[in-house]
Amino acid sequence: MQQNPASRTVKGLNIAILVLSVLCALSMVFCMGSTGLIQGYVNEHSDNIANAINEGIADGSINMSVSVDSEDAAKLAEVAQTLAATGNDDLANVANMLSGVAEGDVSSMLNFFSNVDATSLINMKNSVANMTDAQLQAIVDANPSVKLADLQELRAEAAGISDSDINTLYSFLGSDGNAVTATSTLVGLSFQMIFGFILVCAIITMIASIMAIRNADKPEKLGGAFVMAIVGAVAGAISGGLVRLVLHIVSAVYISKVRRTPQAPQYQQQEVQYPGVMQQ
Repeated sequence: MQQNPASRTVKGLNIAILVLSVLCALSMVFCMGSTGLIQGYVNEHSDNIANAINEGIADGSINMSVSVDSEDAAKLAEVAQTLAATGNDDLANVANMLSGVAEGDVSSMLNFFSNVDATSLINMKNSVANMTDAQLQAIVDANPSVKLADLQELRAEAAGISDSDINTLYSFLGSDGNAVTATSTLVGLSFQMIFGFILVCAIITMIASIMAIRNADKPEKLGGAFVMAIVGAVAGAISGGLVRLVLHIVSAVYISKVRRTPQAPQYQQQEVQYPGVMQQ
């Protein structure tokens, strides 16, 4: 019996989908393995990487800058001015750091944490939190541009920061590599999840193509293949497989055409006997 042209088209389209899906799945397996190896290397050498970063920030060879929103920059500059007005040398260093961040220089913040230990920062925080109203008013009298309400707000914010918060911060910002390890783990897991999701979608499109290939000549069994073609198209779309998306849509159209094509009746050859004729 001659094969339906639409059935041949279904087979051809889904063979192409199957090849693309297998290549996609293999590439995702490779990417997941490579990501794990890179993450393992970074975690193993996190201390050396952290030291290199700290040295680069200290000598200025690593320049980190970002774009800061104008309102945020103005607020940071205002806080820096308020801290500088206290007359405390330690808080003046904090003010310089905030001024740099307000201008988009992130390296000034990292450099600050590299040069100031957790104990010193806790002492700075406590010195601000323990200021009396008289001390705040004296600062305002000496610096008319500073508002008493801003100082009181700064004192309340300092009081709300616990010592454990600062110690936790330094456990990730220190040169022991914890920051590098945490960042590497977070980024590695994120990529692994992305690659794993694309891999699952590739497996779905593989299953859909195999079902269509196996049943291309069996219209009565193409109902499931049609549904899987739609599912495969969705999987291709959400995983970025635009080629597979298009091929699955075209395949679904041809599968529907095969299902609607009337099948040629099957005749069984029967032996006809004539009266008076001897059978041999």
